[in-house]
Amino acid sequence: MKLIIGNGLIKCIVFLFLQATVLGSCTKISKGNKRDARTYFTIDSLDRKIVLPVLFNDSIVSNLAFDSGAALGAFIVDSTFCSAHPSILSNLSPDTIAPYGCAWSVLRMPASMYTIVPTIKVGNSNLIYDKMLVYNWRDYMGGTQSDGLFNIPQNDTVNIWEFNFEHNYMAIHSFQDFIMPKNCILIPFVRGNDKSSLFYVNLPLNIRCADGDTLMLTHTYLVDTGMPQDIALMAQASELSFFSKKKNAVWTQAPSGYYSHHNVNVTLFSGIQLDSLRIYIFDQPNQVPCDYLIGLNFLKRFNVFFDMKSQRLGLQPINNYE
Repeated sequence: MKLIIGNGLIKCIVFLFLQATVLGSCTKISKGNKRDARTYFTIDSLDRKIVLPVLFNDSIVSNLAFDSGAALGAFIVDSTFCSAHPSILSNLSPDTIAPYGCAWSVLRMPASMYTIVPTIKVGNSNLIYDKMLVYNWRDYMGGTQSDGLFNIPQNDTVNIWEFNFEHNYMAIHSFQDFIMPKNCILIPFVRGNDKSSLFYVNLPLNIRCADGDTLMLTHTYLVDTGMPQDIALMAQASELSFFSKKKNAVWTQAPSGYYSHHNVNVTLFSGIQLDSLRIYIFDQPNQVPCDYLIGLNFLKRFNVFFDMKSQRLGLQPINNYE
């Protein structure tokens, strides 16, 4: 889920302090048992997002959604959660207040941006962010139970973030002592249209529709864990005319209009068979910066690795996925 953040002035002294703080990797991993480093996540059946326990200032436990489709370094906290735990903001005043919203919607609401961010910890890993947004997240997201959202810190250039959907845990590995699984498909990150996100990959998807028609979808896709669907095509996708002729589309009503999906089987890299996927067509107004996305329901068929050191995505197929 791509997020739009309003521009604001950042005080020079704070900027210089943060630059000094985040030199090298902005994620520090404590020594400890490998199993202890695992953080187990849930995927709510209604919200359909990865939610993990995240610790503020070594004492306050929150439940934040992980969203790889957000701007790199995004860190958002619900305002009511901050009110319930006033030590998070420590009587700080926001650096700026600007309109904010999700790229999937044209709606915006005021958000406070802070450039002094509390200590954040996930598992054994201390995370450093250079800014934090606070606004009424739960209300804007339509009743989500999470306390906010986070993505990989912007200056993490050395760690591997593992999302193990086989056993529902996340782990942050140092590149120095981690080896990718042998059966892992490694796909380099590429530059997409949106410069605020790194997680674009080129994928060749061979599509077979329910009526037997086939189509090659070889495009640059945004890897978006915040999007619950399998595959999404936006209004400018060149294949919309192909799908508009299909008579078996399933239509769903949403607050911003109607969208459709088509049931398909997919062959990835000419060898990996992914059955019973759905391609969603979103042509209602939004600000999503790309035309092709793969979402959480697609990624759940793999154990997923965001390799920040080698700038690549790892996909390890899960045997007997159901």
